[in-house]
Amino acid sequence: NIDAVMAYEKFKAKSGFKPEQTLLDIAAKLGTLRFGKAKVEAA
Repeated sequence: NIDAVMAYEKFKAKSGFKPEQTLLDIAAKLGTLRFGKAKVEAA
């Protein structure tokens, strides 16, 4: 999943998203596949 995250980071950089929104979006997309519920709640 790290490749997908890196690709999303590059997309974010081009699009100018706010880091907080991007982290929440990544957490929401990947969910428990990678980060788990604790990461989502912490964000």
